[in-house]
Amino acid sequence: MQSELFPATTAQPETAFTFNLLKNWSMHTLTSKKSAHDYHDALRKLTDPVFLHDVPDRSQEFLRVSRIWRHLADVRHAGQAHGIDELFPLRRKGSISTRCPACPEVGVNVSQEVIDSTSKDEIHKYTLFISADGNFRLQRKNKNNDPDDVALNGGHGYFVETTKYQQYLAHVKDEKDNCTCAHLRAVRLQNIVKFKNAAVSGVILIVCARHGIFLPQGTADLVRGEGYHHTDYVFVFSLSDPGQRLLRWYMLSYDIWCSYEPKMRARFEKRLKNSAPLLDKLRGAIPKMHVKNHIDACQQMYSFNYLKYSGETYGEIIETAWAENNQAAGSTKEQNDGHRHDTLDNFIGYWNWTKKIRIHRSLYRAYCSNLENLKRREANFHDYSKSKERYVATWKQRVDEKPYRTRDGKVVSVYEVQCAKGPPTQKQAYEALIQEEKVKRLAGINILTGLAQFINNGLNVEKDQLRIRQMAADAASSLTKLAAERRKLSKDLIEWRRLQFQLWPQLQDLLKLDKARLIENEPLFLPSQVSQSHRTYYNLDEAARLEFALREGQAHDALDSLRLAIKVYNHNVTFKEKNVHGQGPSTRSQAYLKTLQDDKLKAFRKYQQAQTDQGSLSLETRRKKILGIGMWEEWELEVDRVKWFQDRAGRNRAREEKEILEEEFRRSIAFFEKMSTSWMQMAEKSSKRRGASVYASRQAAMYARLKDECEQSWRQAVQKKEEYQIWYKSQKFDMFHAE
Repeated sequence: MQSELFPATTAQPETAFTFNLLKNWSMHTLTSKKSAHDYHDALRKLTDPVFLHDVPDRSQEFLRVSRIWRHLADVRHAGQAHGIDELFPLRRKGSISTRCPACPEVGVNVSQEVIDSTSKDEIHKYTLFISADGNFRLQRKNKNNDPDDVALNGGHGYFVETTKYQQYLAHVKDEKDNCTCAHLRAVRLQNIVKFKNAAVSGVILIVCARHGIFLPQGTADLVRGEGYHHTDYVFVFSLSDPGQRLLRWYMLSYDIWCSYEPKMRARFEKRLKNSAPLLDKLRGAIPKMHVKNHIDACQQMYSFNYLKYSGETYGEIIETAWAENNQAAGSTKEQNDGHRHDTLDNFIGYWNWTKKIRIHRSLYRAYCSNLENLKRREANFHDYSKSKERYVATWKQRVDEKPYRTRDGKVVSVYEVQCAKGPPTQKQAYEALIQEEKVKRLAGINILTGLAQFINNGLNVEKDQLRIRQMAADAASSLTKLAAERRKLSKDLIEWRRLQFQLWPQLQDLLKLDKARLIENEPLFLPSQVSQSHRTYYNLDEAARLEFALREGQAHDALDSLRLAIKVYNHNVTFKEKNVHGQGPSTRSQAYLKTLQDDKLKAFRKYQQAQTDQGSLSLETRRKKILGIGMWEEWELEVDRVKWFQDRAGRNRAREEKEILEEEFRRSIAFFEKMSTSWMQMAEKSSKRRGASVYASRQAAMYARLKDECEQSWRQAVQKKEEYQIWYKSQKFDMFHAE
């Protein structure tokens, strides 16, 4: 070893690899995710690309040595060979993970006194923002696994300790997700794909949501998809440092937070009771891109845009790591459990390292971008407030901006239009017409009783006819079920026709049930299905007015269905592109996507038909006339109010982001200073071991330079801050800009 030769075995070694070779291989595999086998094969071909059989094959020896070298390098870089745990008592013992310089870490870049004395208005500055997500590319094949192949890192890296994790999973059953949110229907696509021939279907990971650095013990294998119990476990262990437990606030970004959070406390009380107090400090949100595929209630409740003390946290940074780390999927899926964990630990550690040494550049770019964004939002909010001077004082009375749920499950939010008389659904239109009928009857006006109910029932019969026609056209439909549906429709249509003849006896000769015609093709003779002259002749004008109102509600229902269908389809297409590969899984998932595409087309055709039927009634369809002038003004004012609150939220999030970035600069400088000082102390302690002392001194100098570069970036940021302050004073914002 002193000759810088690494033996292939400790007992009578015959083969050795130079340190330079192993360093070269390490850099190649970290930057390109090249496997040790491919690197060794390339060396043999460089020796003799033609007569490869003349070159000795040392692949097995190299695989063994490269793995040990990688582990020893991680231990050395982390300072474990120098006793670093003594200098960091608030970190877990034996950790070889690379930490984030900018995230709050008690005892390293922020003191306990500062955390304890932080006021409520400064929560965002000292919140640990983390993000969770599943990666279904980093699988392991269902193949023979060597039980003696254990991870050398043994839970001290980014993966949780295997034995304890397996014991936890053995006592946990799979949960059935009953959530109706559109985004979560991707789970069904996962079940269709079924991760064929995969013993491990992927990994669940926790990273810091603002800088993309993976947390220690924040990674675990997934079995049969992404279960809540997997996320619970890595959430707890990623926050197992004593220093992390001393923080007062956490915020978790998770693309299924709306479904994950409701029963989270019950799961913790049952399975992870000692960690249940963490939930008292936890808030949650959905990443900004993912939330667009959720239902409106989720977009109001869990969007970073509307949650105070979250800054401009995006929540999607975890996705950026997949493109690089997925390059390792081809080789790691073939490895045994222990080898795979060590390899992925090494790749994740390198990702963290590159993030850490460039943190000052990332913060500077983010700060400059934030100041420009803040200028625009400050000016826009002021100008808009001034233009709505009459209403601002009233709007400001809504002190609490946080969206909330009522007892009946309805979401109330200042960021959503709450006009009581907004565009009606079919149900609302029907209820309004029934009430109108009651009023007219009490007033002694002669009307056809039950007309609104009759027309509404007719639209429902029409909907059933369409559904049965679609069933009949589908070759996969059950003939027994189709016959039963036709019998039910026939019964409903006969009853509806009886009421039709009671209201208009003159139609009896015109409308006779044709037994030779399929029941789903039987004409209903609704006002929209006949000409204007026939409506007048048969006295259907009042029925046409009622049908128009119901068709309008039907159109709004169809639009809501269309929006939901588009969200579901788009999310599942994205999921397929990222996670589904191979002919078999692609074919199965494509069949499911076709059903989602059909859902879109059905909703579109329903809306198109409602619009066509409205147009055929030849009534005035201008929105202001339908809603009424007063109602239209109310609607416009409500839209203005929502925009004012949204603009104010955007400005406030940008202000919070500025304060967060300034604190992250301070913490990063403190982190590098702490690391430099600690390595210098370890160098002095290792003075009798020359190599160890020299290495520690070099590390201390490296961290000192990183501190200097971070300070230089902060000085440049301060110049930008001063320019912003000059601009802000020059604007002379008035009372409309105040809270």
